Amino acid sequence: MHIVIFANGIIEDPAAEAARWVRPGDCVVAADGGAQHALDAGLTPAYIIGDLDSLSPEQRARLETAGTTLHAYPPAKDETDLELALAWAASQPDVTEIVVLGALGGRPDQALANLLLLALPALAGRKVILADGAWTVRC
Repeated sequence: MHIVIFANGIIEDPAAEAARWVRPGDCVVAADGGAQHALDAGLTPAYIIGDLDSLSPEQRARLETAGTTLHAYPPAKDETDLELALAWAASQPDVTEIVVLGALGGRPDQALANLLLLALPALAGRKVILADGAWTVRC
């Protein structure tokens, strides 16, 4: 299974990034506010993972009606929403590749933290790519 995670960072053109990275049959996941990027790309995430503080009640209801599964976590947690989404993706038994969009733009502290997520023990042996426009980062 190929999993594409939309993070809540900056994605200049979500539709173009989705066209580049999302293939038919892929599992589309959003790390909380990354759901808006997926929607802007014309995609409905199969899963949204995080504390869900970035979703409006209307978005949440619309996504649940569309069949999206919400994995809600308490706001007071040690992990970022992206970290939770990556851990979930890594736990899927037939995952072959994980692509993360929207993890590098925006704040430098968050970009650095997201880069360091590539070293998570749960991702050892997994093919994980952080993609942002012309950049791709792998560990």
